[in-house]
Amino acid sequence: MEQSNLAIQGMKDNQVTVAAMKDGRKTMKNEYKKLNIDKIGRLHDEMEYIGYVNKCDELQLDGDSTFLDEALTTPGVPAGIPGQPHTNHASDIGVDEFGLPLVLAKLEDIIQRIAALFSSD
Repeated sequence: MEQSNLAIQGMKDNQVTVAAMKDGRKTMKNEYKKLNIDKIGRLHDEMEYIGYVNKCDELQLDGDSTFLDEALTTPGVPAGIPGQPHTNHASDIGVDEFGLPLVLAKLEDIIQRIAALFSSD
């Protein structure tokens, strides 16, 4: 019983697929009628002419390495031993192994200072 239901569902799925393929073929046929190959050829010729006028040499552009200047000036890999906190010179707050500030330790220090202020009263 279950196998026959599965076979029937498979046939229904195939019918839906074939109908969708027919509809797609019809739509593609209509769109290809609208496509004008001559326009594409003229556009390609115009683009080629513009490239010639601008003296655009693709092989020369491939050899261009000016983009490497930016890549070479980027900061390098941080030095140090992973897992040990080091100092962030901008704010003198230590950072963890991921380079994130150790805010919790700084927060605990602030809480202790505030507690000391209130306890001195």
